[in-house]
Amino acid sequence: MGRLVTHTGTFEHAGIDLAFTRWEALRVEGVAPGVAGGSLASRLPRALSRKAAGKLEQGYDPCSNCAPLVLLHGFAQSSATWAEVAPLLAQTEGAGAVYALELVGHGESTRPNDAAHYGMDAVCACVRDFCAWVARREGALPVLTGYSMGGRVALECLVRFGEPSSVQDASALPVRALVLESAGLGPVDSAAREAFRTRNEDWAQRVRAEGVSAFMDYWESLPLFASQRNLLPAARAALREARERNDAEALARTFEGTGQHHQHVQAETLSALAGAPGLSVLYLAGDLDAKYAQVADEVRRACPHAFVRMIPGAGHSVHLEQPAAFLQELQRFLQAQ
Repeated sequence: MGRLVTHTGTFEHAGIDLAFTRWEALRVEGVAPGVAGGSLASRLPRALSRKAAGKLEQGYDPCSNCAPLVLLHGFAQSSATWAEVAPLLAQTEGAGAVYALELVGHGESTRPNDAAHYGMDAVCACVRDFCAWVARREGALPVLTGYSMGGRVALECLVRFGEPSSVQDASALPVRALVLESAGLGPVDSAAREAFRTRNEDWAQRVRAEGVSAFMDYWESLPLFASQRNLLPAARAALREARERNDAEALARTFEGTGQHHQHVQAETLSALAGAPGLSVLYLAGDLDAKYAQVADEVRRACPHAFVRMIPGAGHSVHLEQPAAFLQELQRFLQAQ
């Protein structure tokens, strides 16, 4: 049977260290893939090879035509948000190694004092360069997957850099596909941009004044996260614990530097998606999340080549609330590549 290898590391970019977790599945040569037990761990028949201490492990073969995945978390989260689904993704047919990057100021990544590091320009450049690093390391362009804030960053990367015209196109976003989970498309106009700016600046001042724990009491009460109250108590506790590990100033700088008011307008975002027919796109939203169900409809109308899926019984965080359905949709998408 195969086994899973988990590794943590750092990626240095512009003088700061970004933490990541990497999951990779291995299988013994000549042993037919099996089906793991557990309600989520079905449909997991395949694995990869890796190099350990500079030597190819004997008895393991490389996966051919597999796509590595790069996962981007949401606001006030870390790689821990992917801890349930990432190991299973790494064992999914069509997937290569899975990397969960922790954006600046989050998780174990550096929390610099310089506000410029939290700006959308800097964050997008980091994500682009990390994807390029993963592509070189794995020998294949990755699938970039972003949840909420991470999805907005992924979209901004596409708008700013475009899809690669060739593997040598270093200035473009070096990915083969985008998976967007509950990702906003940007403000519809200048008035909406100012509204986003005001709200994000208010939130920044609030987290500075109240501290992380009190702010998270408020954050979790927002209607957007109402369905997360249906999570099992242990899952809710883990989610809250991860949120409280954050630093108030780093979160405030994130609101100010990477908020929706720094995205391109919605029309430009949709144009970038529609104008990249060579880039496969999957958009996921929960049917309990009315706001992002509407966003999903916008993607469906503007981008006929995109796969848009509504997940029953899920709200804003599909991968936490309905992980089996999330895995199923990603598996189908990866197998179609």
